[in-house]
Amino acid sequence: MKRVAAIALGLIGLASMRPAPAQTMDIREAFFAAIRSPESRYQGKLDGAFGDYARGALKTSAAFFVDVHPVDPPVTYSRADCKRLRAQITAPDLRWTDQSGVARSFEYALEMSVCLDGSPPNELALEAMKSLPPQKR
Repeated sequence: MKRVAAIALGLIGLASMRPAPAQTMDIREAFFAAIRSPESRYQGKLDGAFGDYARGALKTSAAFFVDVHPVDPPVTYSRADCKRLRAQITAPDLRWTDQSGVARSFEYALEMSVCLDGSPPNELALEAMKSLPPQKR
């Protein structure tokens, strides 16, 4: 009986050492979580409006995951809360065979420069304003 109790306690200890499951977020919140992270990184399950859209467009119920990390080489902006990030979106269970006969799973990458308040970095906003045609008065 003591042996069974020791095994059970050992299994409980092992189960508590597993990493916590990733939090589920929409793509916008995943970018903001990466900006707030000391490593500028976020990994987790992708849900919300973006996940719903992707599942509807691809006609699947597969789970989507996102890995948000800084672009390489890193881009720095004048504001510390602004980052250039890349989101690698995957759906490992969504598989198909391409025209060459190779089995593939879904992958999509997206890059964005964004600040924690949702605005673009000042440098990008200034460049965009310079490219606007002059206003008539």
